[in-house]
Amino acid sequence: MYQNLESSVSDYVHRAVMANTGGDIMSYPGWQAPVSSNVAQWMATYAREQHRTAPPGLEIVNGKWIEMLGYLNLAGADLQQVIAETNAGDTTDAIATFDTANTEVTKYLEAVQAETGLLQEFNAEHP
Repeated sequence: MYQNLESSVSDYVHRAVMANTGGDIMSYPGWQAPVSSNVAQWMATYAREQHRTAPPGLEIVNGKWIEMLGYLNLAGADLQQVIAETNAGDTTDAIATFDTANTEVTKYLEAVQAETGLLQEFNAEHP
């Protein structure tokens, strides 16, 4: 599950980098479908995982996992708004909202690093 999620985030980050280096994302034909697919995966994963209970000893790791997914969920909501704003012809707001979404994705990536550290600590304590 995590690898699919990571692939989806990587796909989105690639599109966002392309958009930021070559103009705004709205200038790329067909950008909405793949972004919508990424968003659907992020939001479905968050909805499914947010109420799971961690096994004993993994509460902090699980909390970081939910935090990571929460950032993607927020980014997804922002990207849905970007699509709506773009479709309404409001590119100024869409670009600002796109920037907000990218900030949330950055927070997700930072949380991934923290999660990795927590998992390494747990594995070292529980060989």
